[in-house]
Amino acid sequence: MLFFIFVYPRWKLLSHNDKVLSGIAMAAISIIFTTAYITFFYLDTTPWFAGISLFLLQITAVAIIIYFQELMKEMLFMKREMIHGEKMEMVNHLASSISHEVRNPLTVVKGFLQLMKDTNLSEKKRKEFLNISIDEIDRANKIIGEYLAFAKPAQEQQTYLNIKDELDKTVEVITPLANMNSVTVEIEEIDSSLWVLGEKQLLQQCLLNITKNCVEAMPSGGALSLKQKKEKNRLSLTIADTGVGMTEEQLKRIGEPYFSTKGENGTGLGMMTSFRIIHSMSGSIKITSELNRGSQFKIRIPLVNEKRINKRKNKTDKEA
Repeated sequence: MLFFIFVYPRWKLLSHNDKVLSGIAMAAISIIFTTAYITFFYLDTTPWFAGISLFLLQITAVAIIIYFQELMKEMLFMKREMIHGEKMEMVNHLASSISHEVRNPLTVVKGFLQLMKDTNLSEKKRKEFLNISIDEIDRANKIIGEYLAFAKPAQEQQTYLNIKDELDKTVEVITPLANMNSVTVEIEEIDSSLWVLGEKQLLQQCLLNITKNCVEAMPSGGALSLKQKKEKNRLSLTIADTGVGMTEEQLKRIGEPYFSTKGENGTGLGMMTSFRIIHSMSGSIKITSELNRGSQFKIRIPLVNEKRINKRKNKTDKEA
C-alpha cells in the first residue's frame, strides 16, 4: 500500500495499456512476497497448484478491474466532451440564426432611413416608411425575445395557475388574429377547478405560440379548437386546427433548433420555447398531424391538489 501511494502520482500519467501492465506487475510482486513470507516465517509450503491458481486469479482480477475502470473513465470523458460539443454547436447555430434573422429587419430599417433623408419625399411616403421601419424593429425585438425565452425559460416565480383563466386569456388574445384569417375559435366548457404549478407569463407564451402557429397554418380559414379534461392527476389539454398539416418528416423535426414549417417567415424558436416551458413544468407534449387535415397538440401537465392551494391561501391570509 505504501509503495502504491508513492508511485500513484506517476501511475496516473501512464497510458491505458501501461496501467494494466503495471497493475499486473504489482499484483505479481504482491503474490510472490506473500508466498515467500508464509513459506519462510511460518515454515508452511503452499501446494504449487494452489500458488499458481492464486497467482493467476489475482493478476487476472487486477487486470480486469483496472481495464474496466479506465474504460469507464474514457467513456465518461467522451460523454462529457460530446455534451459540451453539442452545446457549443447549438450556441453557434443559435448565434448564426439570430444574427441572420435580426440583420434582415435592421437592413430594411437602414434602407428606409436613408430614403427618408430625401427632402423631396412626400409626407405620406415618409409616414409609410416610418411605419414599415417600426414594424421591422418590432419583428427584431420579437426574435430576440423568443431567443431569450428559449435560452432560459426558468420557472423563477412559480404560482398556482387556474387553467380556465389561462385558456380564457389565450382565446381573448388570439381571437383578433383568428378573425383576420377567417378562423373560428371553438373552446369547450372549461373546468374551473383545475390548477397547475408554473409561471403565468411563460405558460401564456407557450399557449400563444401554439395557437398562433395553428391559426397561421389555416391561411384559407378553418377552425381552432381547445379542449381540456382531467386524466387522473394530470391536465390533458388538446389544441387542434384544420390547417395544411405536416408531413411525417416535418413532424419528426418539429421543435428542433432552426426548423420551421413557415420557411423564411419563421425561426422555429417559438416551438422550441414551448417545448422547454412544458418540460420545465414536468409536463409533456405530443403532436399528431396529417397533410391537409390539420394538426393536434396534446399537452399533459401535472395538476395541483385543490386542498394544497386552499392551505397555501389560508397561510397567506394569516401572514397578511
